[in-house]
Amino acid sequence: MSNNSIDLTPNQLLPSMWDRAQGGRGEYNNALGTATPDDAVIFNYLGIAAKANASVPFFEEASDSPTVEFGEQCTIMHKYYVDKVQGVLLQTNFQRGKIMEDSNGNLTRVLSTTLVPVAKTNGKINILTVTSEAKSFANPPDEFDIENVELNPPLEKHPRYSALTYYDRYVIRNSDLSDNQDVSQQYTNIISTMSSSVFPAFDEQGQAKELLFKKHKGIESFYLSGYKITWSQYFWAPQIINPGGYIEDPFLQTGGSIPAYFWDTNQDGTGDNIFSATNTKNKNMYPLIPDNISNFGLSWLRQTDTQHLNRTWWKLTRTWIGGPMGHWDNELYNPAFAPLQTQDYQGAII
Repeated sequence: MSNNSIDLTPNQLLPSMWDRAQGGRGEYNNALGTATPDDAVIFNYLGIAAKANASVPFFEEASDSPTVEFGEQCTIMHKYYVDKVQGVLLQTNFQRGKIMEDSNGNLTRVLSTTLVPVAKTNGKINILTVTSEAKSFANPPDEFDIENVELNPPLEKHPRYSALTYYDRYVIRNSDLSDNQDVSQQYTNIISTMSSSVFPAFDEQGQAKELLFKKHKGIESFYLSGYKITWSQYFWAPQIINPGGYIEDPFLQTGGSIPAYFWDTNQDGTGDNIFSATNTKNKNMYPLIPDNISNFGLSWLRQTDTQHLNRTWWKLTRTWIGGPMGHWDNELYNPAFAPLQTQDYQGAII
């Protein structure tokens, strides 16, 4: 026989599935091992006497069964003493995924079955263990995660230049045309006609000049770290997918707000939002625009939901990305149809 070949002669194989190595005796049909003499073993189980060559059907649940565990989910384990024939039949019919119902209408789903022969019984006595999970009780706990995500947008999107309109930014871009000095100068002159203010947040001319100078220094983008929030829940059946792509506050939305114990310092909605220091720690990057303290200088873009089948549970994950107020274009990411912007002075300016 070649070293690369496999001999599939049945009597030379190890026992498969529920067979046992008992010298080719009876139902086991395997030449390995040693056949047990008919009268070699006598056992008495549940008041039934049987010799080694006997086949006595029986089914009895163990005294320490069932075991019910409530953890991340409800797991139930039943243990039975069965004869070989019934054990094989039950294990075959109660495979993973089979739905069962108890006397109170609680539904369970089989996770696994195990059939183990009891020692020194020639495989006549077996322990059948059926492990299942309950569908009628609490699902596994939600999952929640916050991570940083670098947005790094163009320099003109910096909140520091929030007073500049779309037209203002167009002027600045043309003022920075190095290949046509005449055109550049014409647009640079326009900057001098923009309105000015002693308050930097409203100083249109001052912001335009600074933005132009930054571009002269070769700065075209800036570091901006937003937040990515993911909230996952588990369900017994597939859930409706939200397409996302619109501005939505994950804490204030109706009908699907993230539970307070994930984002509130008191975990009941009476404490501080975990993002409450965003504006106070970095007003330059996260200004309150509009001046609404509940936003903490952040606006949120809802992304498309994802869904995965995890063993027997459907995992639905909702995701939001947070950036400075106005970072997400109000026309492009509005959940409703927004009026068309037909002039440079219309629309959100950040």
